[in-house]
Amino acid sequence: MAAVPMLAGVGMMVCCSSSVAALMMGGEEETSTDTTPTVVDPDRACPRNVTVVRTDNPVNWGMDLQFKCGDETIAVGNDLSGTATKTVGPYTVSKTACPAVIDQTNWLGGHTYPDTFDVTVSECIDPGETCPRDVTVVRTDNPVNWGMDLQFKCGDETIAVGNDLSGTATKTVGPYNINKTSCPVMVNKSNWLGGHTYPDTFDVSVGDCE
Repeated sequence: MAAVPMLAGVGMMVCCSSSVAALMMGGEEETSTDTTPTVVDPDRACPRNVTVVRTDNPVNWGMDLQFKCGDETIAVGNDLSGTATKTVGPYTVSKTACPAVIDQTNWLGGHTYPDTFDVTVSECIDPGETCPRDVTVVRTDNPVNWGMDLQFKCGDETIAVGNDLSGTATKTVGPYNINKTSCPVMVNKSNWLGGHTYPDTFDVSVGDCE
């Protein structure tokens, strides 16, 4: 039988991948150039911070500001910082869950003050890993010492703050094995342990992994 002639310079390998073919031809492997950012669904409920800005008068406010974002009660409390702005959270809400403006028609508690507030909701917050973290409380109803044995829950952990006689109205304790979103953003008689009935309120923040 006569031999089948081969064409000069043509091999019999079949390439099934364009990137492999490029390498065989002395070129570089193809890489993806898609830089389209990942878009988070604004209607997805996830941990987010909520920021309020007083708009009728850029000063402090004394009332215990609370309002609803969907099923979540946003506990802002008062503000004595002088910035007319306060951020609280995280709360598990969607980007569109909160009203854009808060006033006496839609806040909780029946207050009749003329205050008005703009409301914005952050992007989703990564709760981070569960690891040893410090917990800081700041008394917000009155920036002075407190005498009660303050304790509250952050997930399964009991945070034992105790009293504070430093005069700073702030105390940091820990570390506790929690994540960034384990603790309530505000502690008062509705969620601390021990049944105390004092009017004290505290903002709570969680530190980074140690």
